[in-house]
Amino acid sequence: MNSESIFIDGLHVLAYKQKEITTKSILFVHGAWHNSWYWNVNFLPYFYNNGYSCYALDLQAHGKSKSKGNWRLRFVSLSSYVNNVQKVVESLPEESVVVVGHSMGGMVVQKYLQKNPEKVSLAILMSPGTARGVWSLSFNVMFHHPLVFLKMMAFLTLYPAVKNFKLFKYYLFFSENDEEKLKEYHKLVQNESFRAYIDMLLMRVNYKKIHTKVLILGAEKDTIFPPNQINRLAKKFNSEATIFISTGHNMMLEKDWEKVADAMINFIK
Repeated sequence: MNSESIFIDGLHVLAYKQKEITTKSILFVHGAWHNSWYWNVNFLPYFYNNGYSCYALDLQAHGKSKSKGNWRLRFVSLSSYVNNVQKVVESLPEESVVVVGHSMGGMVVQKYLQKNPEKVSLAILMSPGTARGVWSLSFNVMFHHPLVFLKMMAFLTLYPAVKNFKLFKYYLFFSENDEEKLKEYHKLVQNESFRAYIDMLLMRVNYKKIHTKVLILGAEKDTIFPPNQINRLAKKFNSEATIFISTGHNMMLEKDWEKVADAMINFIK
């Protein structure tokens, strides 16, 4: 089992490709402060071993993807991320693509589905955000960590929210208590686009335009987008969310990650 790096118009995609082209492939879209690395810890090998070609995109200016022209990360828009997903989906060789979005990536996928209602066969939203959820998170940081929030606003940067290890752990994890492992993960987080943050605060989705069958997953102990927000989003899809007990925001790295992955595979099958 060997992974390879693919570059599509400057966008880096970490790929685990089956020897023969399968009918379905899976594209994973990461959330804020992350890139393809966190899919590669557990999910990419697991889904590959279950027979799927798997691709994890580094959104523009994340990981090994480059920022186009003179754009800096802080000024990259949410619509640019949506265009990134569209470009990669159209470049994949498989006839049917399942798109998976986590957190901010879940917001990107929602906008992608609205823009391209017939392009993908299935979609999975993991701890997905909404504008209301991003407002709620912003107020949480502002009231409980005012100095961090002030730095974010003053310097137009989101990195202070995860720079401190305790905050990183509080917002992103619950069941994973291996401190050394979490410290290694902490070294891999990066800054996020402030423009995309503003876009998320103002994001509106026309759910009537989305015809793709969608699975929505949430985490009981998610401090960023808690279950009540996930359940509210599921209703907009005329669906019910699956909430994983004793699990934090970064579901693909938590102790019960395999249960999450199996629920996704059952949905795809």
